[in-house]
Amino acid sequence: MTPKPAIPARGVSLRSILPDARWPTDADILVHRLTRTPQRAQPGDLLYGTDDHPLTLESISMGMARGISGILTENLLPAAVPQCVVADAQRSAALVAHALAGAPAEELLCTGVFGTHGRSAAVALAAAGLRSQRLRVATRTAWGSCDGREVRCDTRPDDGCEQLAGWLAHVRDAGCAGAVMNFDRRMLAARQHTGIQLDIAVLTGAAQDSRQELDGLLDSQLLRDAIDQLRPEGVLVVNADCPIAMQIAIQSGKPILTYGLKNKADIEGKIIEVSPGCQTMLITAGDTAMPLESPFVGAHIARHQLAGVVVGMLAGSSLPQAIHSVERATKLPGTQTRIHAGQSFSVIVDRAATPERAHTVLQAVRSETRGRLWCVAGCPDHASLASAYGHHLERWAHHAILTAQSGRKRTFLRDAHHVLDGVRKPGAVRLVTEREAAILWAVTHAQSSDTLLVLADPMSGQPAADRHRAWEQTMTQVTSLLATHCADESSALRA
Repeated sequence: MTPKPAIPARGVSLRSILPDARWPTDADILVHRLTRTPQRAQPGDLLYGTDDHPLTLESISMGMARGISGILTENLLPAAVPQCVVADAQRSAALVAHALAGAPAEELLCTGVFGTHGRSAAVALAAAGLRSQRLRVATRTAWGSCDGREVRCDTRPDDGCEQLAGWLAHVRDAGCAGAVMNFDRRMLAARQHTGIQLDIAVLTGAAQDSRQELDGLLDSQLLRDAIDQLRPEGVLVVNADCPIAMQIAIQSGKPILTYGLKNKADIEGKIIEVSPGCQTMLITAGDTAMPLESPFVGAHIARHQLAGVVVGMLAGSSLPQAIHSVERATKLPGTQTRIHAGQSFSVIVDRAATPERAHTVLQAVRSETRGRLWCVAGCPDHASLASAYGHHLERWAHHAILTAQSGRKRTFLRDAHHVLDGVRKPGAVRLVTEREAAILWAVTHAQSSDTLLVLADPMSGQPAADRHRAWEQTMTQVTSLLATHCADESSALRA
């Protein structure tokens, strides 16, 4: 890959990037960098505003004191600083960010993942599909980024278009051939997809309980605008089992390839066997059929794997090549991590930030459980989500143990009562404030054919570094308790 062109010492002409903008004066603005935080501004920066960081006279004054070259605004402001007036500041800022980075998306095979749930897993599996062509593929999710070699916990919920453009430039310079990114609602609202012409857009659809959210995306035009970023030869990969996703895809007028487990699709899958720690799905493409084996169980994971296979085939692989590549993705961020410490029963750690995610995980794990399903879960910190969370716990788990989230022990009883509002038999749910004690109680009572599911604290809206730290703490805690339990059992047997 050719390295990005260096920004001239005098800066880049903003008129050349935004020719349709309005200019109060004839003077151009020469830009070295883009920023939305005046506290971190440097000489030559272009300051712009977002919903989270709006332009105010105070922020502009702070930026001027730090030497900004001008501001990007939707309205002429009473400030003695060069101004570029545009119709959509966030969209224009994204164009500027990619221009300053040297338009890295033009040199990469870019894939975007859209939907209401499971985007991080879908990104990992789509990247696995692309690797079937022996490509070096970079990924970026809420869990961090990877340039095909090094994994970094460097993403934050408030990252702007300049961070995304900078990451694309980095992975291009690192020698990556492709980049797979997830786009959530906040990123779409901030127009961060602007300036990235996608080769493949994967629309995973919505979980049963979150279709209203996808409806909202459709109504607000956010998703349609993102799909319009497809190159003329680009392809929309769609979950055929989600009617709303199919509606969006058909209305877009773009080339479509579908996948699904229930409805007729170009690539069809059928789960034929589920056992503890193994799921087998038969995948059919035209007159070719082949099984895919996975350590992950559940229809939601199976659909993401189908999407990965479709992406691999679009990259030029045969069905067997794409399946083998997706099968090698045996670790997904925050998804069905199994712990083996010598215990006689299965132990799975997963993350359930929303009731629909809890429903999906509980249903999937219940399908592989031959005995009883034990579930240790923290109480959601949003009362509006708690009752639905409790409903799913009671429906799928034989034994549910509620515990306090980190930092919310003082409000545990209140949070637990919100969860119990969705439970028909509140007395059947055990309340244990300390997570360690809750896990230990379940470990002590589980039998050989049982499964223990530990739902880690929801980490939505947290920086990637905090997500990984909380996840590792949960994994270490569960592993330590299991090791202690197994050692105690061995000592008892020897005695």
